[in-house]
Amino acid sequence: MQICDKNGKNRDDALYSMKLNNIYVKNSAESTTDEGLKDIFTEHGAITSVVMMRDADEKSICFEFMDFEKAENADEAVKTLNGKEIDGEECYVGK
Repeated sequence: MQICDKNGKNRDDALYSMKLNNIYVKNSAESTTDEGLKDIFTEHGAITSVVMMRDADEKSICFEFMDFEKAENADEAVKTLNGKEIDGEECYVGK
């Protein structure tokens, strides 16, 4: 399937070349904190926000979203930290 604009021009390449600053972290430990993640990921560049997903009781549901100032830093964090242990759990880090 191709994605085209209103003039019929193929936009697939534009989607794949987009530079995204957001990353997704899953399988984090229940004990992981926003600040703890920020400390770890800041080694790869400036972070503009960290959002830890929580249940109705404010307990972590073990996944987070993080936004880097620069897409290059987000890419580096994904390459470096995907599959690494954070707070005792092997985490998935991706875009």
